Amino acid sequence: MNYKEKIIKIANDILENKIGIIEGARELNHFQFGYNLENNKSLLFFVGVASETDHLPVDVVREKWNKDALLIKDKEIKEVEDYYKNAVTKACRELIEFLTNQL
Repeated sequence: MNYKEKIIKIANDILENKIGIIEGARELNHFQFGYNLENNKSLLFFVGVASETDHLPVDVVREKWNKDALLIKDKEIKEVEDYYKNAVTKACRELIEFLTNQL
């Protein structure tokens, strides 16, 4: 799978709620440099989301957190993901369309 297919898969996984917005943003953040996408607005949006939420525990790092602290952070995660939901949906669709046209 090439990098375009990987990005499309991640964006689709976000749209299908297979992964959370924050987790998906962090995965997409890895494609910021070296793929000729440095100026892609949709990808840069996810870079921003990843940066603004880097204090929130998602994925495997959750195993290292205290359960009581996770309850508090889970509320914040939900609020953040609810806040970004519409913009993320739009950015995912734009990214998929942009990369699909390049395949």
